[in-house]
Amino acid sequence: MLIGERTYSSSQSMPQLAVHLEDELQMTVDYIVVPKNGNISNLSIIKNADILIFYLEQRNISNLQLTEINNWLKQGKPAIAFKTSNQAFVQDPRWFYRNFGASFRAYSVKSKTINSVLPENDNHPIVRDLDVKSFTSNSKLIFPGELKADTKVLMMGKTPLSQSVPVAWVRETKNKQRFFYTSLGNADDFQSYNFTTLIDNAIDWCLNPQIKQKTKKDSDSIPDTPPLVLPVGAKTIFNGVNLDNWQRYSTPFPDTLNDTFYVESKNPQANWSVLNESIMAKSTQEHIVTKEAFGNYRLHLDFYIPEEPDYVPDEMRGAGGVFISNSYKVQILANSQRRNNTTGGSISGLRAPDHSINMLVGQWNTMDIRYSHREGEPVKMTVHINGSKVHNDIKLIKHSPYGVSKALTTKNAVDVSLHAVPLKESQEILNFGMKPFSVYTRFKTTDPDTTIFAKTSPISGWETDGKAFFLGDGNLIYDIGWKGIVNTNRVLNDDKWHQALLTSDGDMATMYIDGQLSFMKKFFHSPDPTHHVVKVGYDHKNFYQPLNGELSHFLYFNEALTEAEAKTLSSNNSIDRKPVYSWSPEQNPLVKESTKPENKEFIKGPIQLQRGFSKIRYANIWIKEY
Repeated sequence: MLIGERTYSSSQSMPQLAVHLEDELQMTVDYIVVPKNGNISNLSIIKNADILIFYLEQRNISNLQLTEINNWLKQGKPAIAFKTSNQAFVQDPRWFYRNFGASFRAYSVKSKTINSVLPENDNHPIVRDLDVKSFTSNSKLIFPGELKADTKVLMMGKTPLSQSVPVAWVRETKNKQRFFYTSLGNADDFQSYNFTTLIDNAIDWCLNPQIKQKTKKDSDSIPDTPPLVLPVGAKTIFNGVNLDNWQRYSTPFPDTLNDTFYVESKNPQANWSVLNESIMAKSTQEHIVTKEAFGNYRLHLDFYIPEEPDYVPDEMRGAGGVFISNSYKVQILANSQRRNNTTGGSISGLRAPDHSINMLVGQWNTMDIRYSHREGEPVKMTVHINGSKVHNDIKLIKHSPYGVSKALTTKNAVDVSLHAVPLKESQEILNFGMKPFSVYTRFKTTDPDTTIFAKTSPISGWETDGKAFFLGDGNLIYDIGWKGIVNTNRVLNDDKWHQALLTSDGDMATMYIDGQLSFMKKFFHSPDPTHHVVKVGYDHKNFYQPLNGELSHFLYFNEALTEAEAKTLSSNNSIDRKPVYSWSPEQNPLVKESTKPENKEFIKGPIQLQRGFSKIRYANIWIKEY
C-alpha cells in the first residue's frame, strides 16, 4: 500500500484495511507513507509485491522513484486505487489515465452520494455476490473524464442534482493486466462490510486472471421502434440509420462542445450504438450533441426505459435526459410517485412538472418540446410527455445544473462569470492570501450548489491555493485548494436574501451570516498564485457551476473588519469603513436589459442527449423550425 493524502483519513483507514487483509485473506501487507514532497524512504519493498494499492494525492516524489513505480507496473502486475489517486503524482498528471483508464475532472462538494451497481455488469465477480448493491456513502462524488475503451464500469453514483457518473470500474489490458479503481473510500466506507467485501473481491479478481465474467444475455425484450411520422416542414436529426448529425459531448460541465483537453481520443464522432432504428449510449460517460444549433422550434423524440433490478434506487431508475440548447434538462426518470424539480418530467433543478406523469417502463414513450429563446428575453418552453402537457409556456432565466448559461455555438468555452476582475487589479487590490482582508456579498438563490465568487486560474482547472466561495448542499463553503474547506451548517438556498461576510486578520478566518457568527478557523489561509483572478458568480469551467440566482453586492476591504463592523454589515446595514473595491450588477452589461430593437434574433444552441444511469434508447428524433 502506498498512502499519502490529507483529506480522507487514509493514514488510519488503510492500516485498518491491511489488518483485515492479513486476518481474512492471509495476505502479507506492507504500507508505505509517501511524503508530499521528497523521496520515499522504503520504496524498495515493492519489488516482490504481487499487487499495489494506491491512496495518494498530489505527491511530488523524485522522477527516479516514480520510474521505479512505473517499472513495477510495466511487469504486468495488478493494481488498485482509491479516490484521490486520480491525482496521484504532480509531475505526471496523465499517470492515472494511462494505468486506470480515466482523467480527473472535478468533484462535488456534497457529502453524500447514492451509489448503485450497474445492471448491465451486475454479474461481474467483484459485485455479483454483494449483499447490498445500492447504498449511500459520505464520499464526495468525483467526476472522471472519458474512460478508456478497455474499462468496464461496475458502479455509478450521483448526488440529487448531478448526473450519474462512474464510481467504480475495472480495466483489463490486452496483456491481461488488471486494474480496479473506486472514487469511494471515506474513512466510514471502510467500516462497511459491503465495501470491504467489494475490496476483497477486487483484490481476488486482480490477482487471479482465471476469474472471468460470464457473458450476460440481455433478457429485456425491446418492443419494435414506433414508426416515424414526420410533419410537413420537419426534418429528422436521427434518421434511424446513422449519427451523421451528432457529435460526442464528454463533459457534464459548462465547457466546450468538443472537450479535447480531457478526451484522449480527440475524436468528435458520436460513439453511440444504432440498434433497430434507435440509438443507445455505449459509454457511461459520453453524451451526444447535435452539430447544428437551433433557436425556435418543436422537437420530437421517442424514448424507451428498460426494466431494471429491484436494487436500483428511485433516484437512478430509468434515468436519462434531454438538454435543450445544452442548458435546460428535461428529466427522464421512471419514478413518478413524487413531484419535484428532480423527478421525471421536471426541468432539472429548476421546475417540477405541473402534475405527476407516468413514464412507461419496458415501453416506448414520447416527448415533444416547443422551445424559443429571443435575445434579451427569457427562454420559453412547453413540454408534452406521452401526450400530457407537463409544462405550459414556462419562462426560464436560469440553467439546469451542469447546463451552460448561454447556448454554445462554437468550440470556445463561454466565460459565464457575472464579473471578472482584471489580472492587475486582482493582484494589486484583491488579496485573498496571507494579508488581512474582508469581503461582503449579498445573494439570493434556490440552488443548493452554486458559486458566489472565487479567485482562481483564469483558464485552467482547480489549482492548489485557489479560493472558492460557494453553496454546497445549501451550506455556504469557503474552499482553499488542497488545504481544506470550512462551511456553515445552515441552509441558505431558500430564495431569500442573505448577507455573508468573510474576514481574515492574516491568522484567523471568520464568517458572519445575516449578522451572526458562523465559523472561525485558525491558520486557514494560503498565498495567492500570481496568475489567479477574482471572478464574481463563477469559478471556472471544471470545478463548480456558475451562480444560479441573484447577487446584489460584492465589496472588498483590504483589512479585517472588527466584530461589531462585521455583524453590522452582514445584517444588511452600512458601516463607516469604505471598501477598496466594489461591484454590483448595475455595472455589468451582461445583466442589463437588452437595448436592441424589438425585432430580436433567436439565440441558437444544440440539443444534447444524456446518458444517465439507465440504458435509455432514443428514436424518431425530428425538429421543425419556425
